[in-house]
Amino acid sequence: MVSKTRIFATISALVFMTAIAAAPKLFKAPKSAAPGEPVVVTYKSPIASPEGDRYWITITEAGAADSEWGAWVYVDDGATSTTLTAPAAPGSYEIRLHDHYPTNPFNVAQRSPLTVQ
Repeated sequence: MVSKTRIFATISALVFMTAIAAAPKLFKAPKSAAPGEPVVVTYKSPIASPEGDRYWITITEAGAADSEWGAWVYVDDGATSTTLTAPAAPGSYEIRLHDHYPTNPFNVAQRSPLTVQ
C-alpha cells in the first residue's frame, strides 16, 4: 500500500515539474560568447510591460543571488531584441530578464546560461 505522504510528494513533484515546463520562454540567447563580444537576446514577441512596471536585462555570474547584477539595461516596450556585452572574464554566467521593476525589482522572468570562453 502506498502512503499518503508518498502520494502527496509525487503529486507535488509533478506539479512543480509541470510549472517549470509550462513557464513561458520570453527570449532566445546564445549559449556561449567570447569575452567582450556582443550578445544578442531576441524576444519571442515584442516586450510589453504592465502599467507602471519595466523589464530590465543583465548578465551576471551563474549562481549569484537574483538581487545581484552585472552590466544591465532597461528593455523598452516594443523591443524585439537587446544587445548586451559579454563579460571580459571567462566563466559561467546567466542572462537574466527581470520584470515588474520597480514593484519587485529582482523578479527573474527568465534566465539562460552563458559561457564566456
